[in-house]
Amino acid sequence: MKNDLIQKYNVPGPRYTSYPTVPFWDAEGIALQDWKNSVIQSFNESNDSEGISLYIHLPFC
Repeated sequence: MKNDLIQKYNVPGPRYTSYPTVPFWDAEGIALQDWKNSVIQSFNESNDSEGISLYIHLPFC
């Protein structure tokens, strides 16, 4: 395997296990309006250049 290919993908990837992501958790939780504002801000910042990504987790067990 080529070393440059290994180096290209040898980086931490995003965690899509929860939203908001773990660094934003605290004992009080997140207020609904704060969550809405965060989603709107993220959409406004990235939509023009990157489009929108949506992750929906539907547990079945």
